[in-house]
Amino acid sequence: SKRRKLKALEISKLDSRAYLTWIDDNIHMNNGVYFSQFERGRRDWLWRTGCYAFWKKYQCSIVLTGLTARFRKEIGIFARFQVHTKLIYFDELHLYLEQRIVSTANGFVHCIAYADLSLVNQTTGKRAKTADFIRFIQLTEDEQKEMTAKCPQSLLHWLDYLKNSSSEIRAESGLSPKK
Repeated sequence: SKRRKLKALEISKLDSRAYLTWIDDNIHMNNGVYFSQFERGRRDWLWRTGCYAFWKKYQCSIVLTGLTARFRKEIGIFARFQVHTKLIYFDELHLYLEQRIVSTANGFVHCIAYADLSLVNQTTGKRAKTADFIRFIQLTEDEQKEMTAKCPQSLLHWLDYLKNSSSEIRAESGLSPKK
């Protein structure tokens, strides 16, 4: 990519438009396309913040482990929009990105999503802690504190859902609860 590097808390913005092949029977962008656009946004953010250099240095893959989206209003045929991606929170084992599909014409947020990313050690296959990554992207103590203070309630509710869902699936599978 020839695009400039991003600082850890900067927003990746990608231009796009609703192409004819992305349109469904309702004459608006198919819901599945939103997820493809979010994937583009995550890749752009990861690349431009230096995450692939982290992968090389630490032998950790960065994988998507959860994604939730809220569709607010359809995107019509040939409409221009941007995909916005930014880091909004992290904990010991996860990074959380907020992603938005935003109208280029008027700034309206058509869709918003939260993405849960994990670092996986390629040697052990186990999840790695995010501390090395946070240092690698040079997130300062003040930025970390501000991020924690500004964490959206909707994200915290989703994280609670993920925890409960994981416990239920583990119980169904006969596995012990995670500590």
